[in-house]
Amino acid sequence: MKPFFTGLSHITRCIATILFLAVYPGVSARCLADDGLPPTTPLHLWHQWHSGQRNILDSIIDEFNCSQDVITVFAHPLGPSSGTVAKQIQLKSTGYSLPQLAIIERESIPMLAEAGIIRALDEVIEREPSLKKGGMLECAYKAGSYDGKLYGLPVNVNPYVLIYNPELLSRLGISGPPTKWPDFIEIAHLVGSGGGSSEGIRLWTLSTRSMAPIFHLLCYQRGVNLLGAGKNPESASDLSGILRFIQLLRQTDSLLSPHFKFWDPNFIGITSGKVLFQLDNAAMLAQLLKQESVPMQIVPPPSDTLPAQTLLASSQVFVIPTASVDIGPTVTFLEHFFSRVQYSRFAEEFLFVAPFKRDASLEDAVSNTSLYPRLVSASHNAGVLPLERHAATRLAGIARIVDQLDAGLVSHDTALERIVDEARKNYVEPAASPSPSVRAAWAEGTRRLLKNETSGFRMAPIEIVAARNEHEAFQLVLCGEREMDGLRISLLPFTARDGTAHELSVTTYLETDTPISKPVVAHQPGMYPNILLPQSVFRVQPGELARIWIDLFVPSRVPPGELSSELIVDNDGTMVARLSLRLIVLPLQLPRRPSFSAAIGLDYESIAEYYGLNKESETRNKLVDSFYWFMAEHRLSPFQPPVSLGSPEASAYLADERVVACRIPFHPDDPRFTRALTRARGGGWLPKMFSYFIDEPTYHQYDAVIQLGERIHSLTESPKFLVTCFPDEPLVGSVDIWCIHVRLLPEGIPNSFLERERYAHRIRERLESGDTVWWYTAGAVKPFPTLHIEDDPNAFRILPWLQQLCGIDGLLHWESANWRQSLDDPFVPHFGNGEGVLVYPGDRRPLPSVRLELLRDGLEDAEYLTILRESIKETQRKLEAQWLGDAASLRIGELCRRLISDEALRIHAGESLLLTPHFTREPGAIERVRAEVAEEIQQLEHKPLALVLTEPQERQYTDARHARIYGAAEPHCKVEVNGHRIVADRRGKFSFELPLTRGANVICVNLELGKHRKSIFRRIETF
Repeated sequence: MKPFFTGLSHITRCIATILFLAVYPGVSARCLADDGLPPTTPLHLWHQWHSGQRNILDSIIDEFNCSQDVITVFAHPLGPSSGTVAKQIQLKSTGYSLPQLAIIERESIPMLAEAGIIRALDEVIEREPSLKKGGMLECAYKAGSYDGKLYGLPVNVNPYVLIYNPELLSRLGISGPPTKWPDFIEIAHLVGSGGGSSEGIRLWTLSTRSMAPIFHLLCYQRGVNLLGAGKNPESASDLSGILRFIQLLRQTDSLLSPHFKFWDPNFIGITSGKVLFQLDNAAMLAQLLKQESVPMQIVPPPSDTLPAQTLLASSQVFVIPTASVDIGPTVTFLEHFFSRVQYSRFAEEFLFVAPFKRDASLEDAVSNTSLYPRLVSASHNAGVLPLERHAATRLAGIARIVDQLDAGLVSHDTALERIVDEARKNYVEPAASPSPSVRAAWAEGTRRLLKNETSGFRMAPIEIVAARNEHEAFQLVLCGEREMDGLRISLLPFTARDGTAHELSVTTYLETDTPISKPVVAHQPGMYPNILLPQSVFRVQPGELARIWIDLFVPSRVPPGELSSELIVDNDGTMVARLSLRLIVLPLQLPRRPSFSAAIGLDYESIAEYYGLNKESETRNKLVDSFYWFMAEHRLSPFQPPVSLGSPEASAYLADERVVACRIPFHPDDPRFTRALTRARGGGWLPKMFSYFIDEPTYHQYDAVIQLGERIHSLTESPKFLVTCFPDEPLVGSVDIWCIHVRLLPEGIPNSFLERERYAHRIRERLESGDTVWWYTAGAVKPFPTLHIEDDPNAFRILPWLQQLCGIDGLLHWESANWRQSLDDPFVPHFGNGEGVLVYPGDRRPLPSVRLELLRDGLEDAEYLTILRESIKETQRKLEAQWLGDAASLRIGELCRRLISDEALRIHAGESLLLTPHFTREPGAIERVRAEVAEEIQQLEHKPLALVLTEPQERQYTDARHARIYGAAEPHCKVEVNGHRIVADRRGKFSFELPLTRGANVICVNLELGKHRKSIFRRIETF
């Protein structure tokens, strides 16, 4: 083989190699290299691109490798579960191999540059004529620069542009798009007053996903330094004027409400031709062109200067880690990447604008010649928001305030005050005190924070949303350059806008790590946050995070509204850190009695043995009693109380409304079974009782299950018979509660799960027949959710959401205090880490785990869904719309599917989601959907009353080309779907069919009844 390969050119050898591997796949590339291909210098590239962009990148790399004799590029696409590329580079900056090149988000440059992990590129780019600084666009150089040096080479520049339909403007007699912002107001007034109506159809002036880009644009054009507003009083005056303009634009009543996620192509108006303009960036413009045939043009946004100034949206950059010694191969590849032949593929497909000055030959290569040159021209006059440490977080906070103002949630003065505060707190001067400084930040509870974490934090204000009678937690993060003891945390009184103070229960815990030496559901061994220690005094050590779990409980007496507080960190009476905190108390109250059964084992003997307590001692009884109520406070019903089920003392436990399930672990012929049943009948808590003593029966035990079912059902007022098994046909009629494994434990406990679709079908049959189905998790079943220490935090909170999605009635977990193995080594063979241990021994008190707290959060989330279900049913009753069927389950399913990954929804389109283990693991995602559920509950109460359904449903990927939008509204209510006025019948029933395009289709249903108006949005994905 060696003479054959050495006699060929390099390109021919590449082709021969590919053909050879296709014929002989068992032969490795290393073997071929040893047989004659010359050794090459490896160049490793990390990125997180996917779909079309990744395909083009891979193709460019393949062509580069086949054109080179000495360099071979290896692309490493990192999955989202591993965090951002920048985070992985930072974590692996010591002791691990780093890539020679990486594509990261621009905002991460300061973090990596300050740590010395990436190198400045000013000298590097001068090595290639096509990469020289003199040939770069000014905005591109600024976009990748930090502290006066270029650290990131932008992959592309991504300017904001104004997109419009010239034909629609012509029909309305509008000469052209506005060139100055006041022109926008005039057009908006014209459209809002009805003067801009076309053929009797309501029109809108502007479609934008957020007012923040307009706000940032105006600040840039008027020279306002947002991050310096806290220091410059004149900036506050300029900001006030810009905020007034934002409000004035909205008050014209001609703007669509922003309702898109950051990944949505915002084309609701462009596609239907009912919106004049859309403000968006080049990346979204590319998506529009792929999906729509509506004629489109672009111009820079309005501006008071000439030439018109625009702004760059966020983009990604190439960075070179300092660990890369020989950067020659990297520069060679970058020159290849940005060459006209290669880069034109990105320009054609995604409208990428190169970070270098105008290249007419590149523009000629793009088929859409009418738009691309305009895009390039806009890029020449694009500005860049400042790149500073934590600038992205700060600007995001300001953007959030702007959108709250736009939505009417805060007043102009409040918004201005908060923006200035946001800027001021980010310009805190070093304290003159010799005391070592402490930096403070926060994060949501579903974000895992390791001891050496350096990203994922949020700056002030801390923002919490909770219902009354609900716990909600967040994490406080403290770090410092030197060791500091005696740090105390306190929260100032929570005050409403009228000055009224309200007391909330606040508990602070220190997050402690548990060593995981044998990870089962994670990739890396290491120290994982687990046990929460109640603590009021904390310590900071250099190089490590002090992670503090803070639990807030909102009592039912607290009225709805916004409450403000401050979190103070002090050391010996000297304040060293302060974070403002905003709590939104929803007009909802969670019931004290759980709406769903969640039963869990609690080994009282294991607890007593650990503390060395005598079985009959009073100390033992008080201790195990505290564990019982601790679990009940977490909405979990222990299998049994710590007293005999047949004793009079049992009533103090089982009559409590927080306890909704209790296990009878005895055989029906056992006298203890009879005594427990008698006590339950007399106490009125028989509905809570279930008989459970056969676990995962095999085929050989089916007869025993059938006989026991008959025996239990022969009793007068019998408890429910629970069996952890698949609802197999021979057992139907014998079992009252089918308790299935989350991964669909099949009948007879075989080892194969290949017939899961058949199992799912059987479970659906039993649910539809009215049977009760619970589920349980045990063992290492990832990607299904587990309760293992090292699993992603979302796994602990997602279970109740998946229950609602799949129609499951209850949850069971075999144990919560399995302390019979060493707590220092949580690994249990065949089960995993932390299996059966959700609560830990403290100083004669129970200690929660992070998993237990998040599981309670999930159970509270389920109460939101229950409230929504009842609200939909009540609205359906008021509208007399029983013909809609089970509208509540349909809508709740749509909302729960927002927590299922897009990939899984596509793969399992049309199938049962019982088959779908792939839930979102993104931190904060559950909290966002929970907020959407709360918003929908409140919206249902607003006039005019209405229910809107779609066929196909939301989050149900489909190849349908039309959608039916249907529902019910109050009689005489005006209904409009994406600008099309439709007529509802006298009962308020309406239906309308819309064409669907490939991708995301957003439907806006406007309802109007007298002075009452509201809009309901739905989103349908097609492929």
